[in-house]
Amino acid sequence: MNRLPARPTPYARRAADRGATAVFMAIIAPLLIVLAGVVVDGGHLILERRRAQAVADSAALGSTLYIDEDAFATSWDRGGLQQLKLKDDAGRQRANDLVGLYRQGDSFRAVTLSSLTIDTNGLKATAVTQAYVPFYFMPIIDLFGSTVTARAQSQLVYGIDRAGQ
Repeated sequence: MNRLPARPTPYARRAADRGATAVFMAIIAPLLIVLAGVVVDGGHLILERRRAQAVADSAALGSTLYIDEDAFATSWDRGGLQQLKLKDDAGRQRANDLVGLYRQGDSFRAVTLSSLTIDTNGLKATAVTQAYVPFYFMPIIDLFGSTVTARAQSQLVYGIDRAGQ
């Protein structure tokens, strides 16, 4: 008479797999922590990059709002086409004020106006801002922060051109 081999009991099968969950978690947990760090810190980096871009845009635009009235009046008196020139000092002061307003509520934001170039005759201003972004999760893998840079340019346009714009 042929006897079938005895089937292992459910408890015997569980005993053979004992500890498999611990090994699985030991492998997966660090990967999940690093993934969470990339998501959180990457999102924070993108957010601060957008904020730095907004500050650069404001600084560039704000620095082109101050026209040198003396140069404008002098060109008007000559009867020719009025010449617009930007005020360099007032434009720089306005750009720095706008950066200061951005930093006012949040002490951890280190946004700085790293350069501001005002072309007084070309009626252009270029602002470059930088912000240091600290990481929250990534110090686990020895990354503590990053610096983001944003650049914006503004040009003052006056009059109506031949295209009617």
